Amino acid sequence: MRISTELIVAIAVGGGLGFFLDNLLGTNPWLLIVFLFLGNAAGLWNIYRLLNGKSYRLGVNHTK
Repeated sequence: MRISTELIVAIAVGGGLGFFLDNLLGTNPWLLIVFLFLGNAAGLWNIYRLLNGKSYRLGVNHTK
């Protein structure tokens, strides 16, 4: 459940930010596309860290 949530939230935040900036700057749909890809990359990176047991929050590195 957490893995799917990590990916969905990252893509949604990236898409929302891209949509907002596109409307603000009038660059439809370029920033939406860019931020969707960045959100996807961020979500996949979070899943990678989660599956490897690494947490970089508060400077703590937990390994298996």
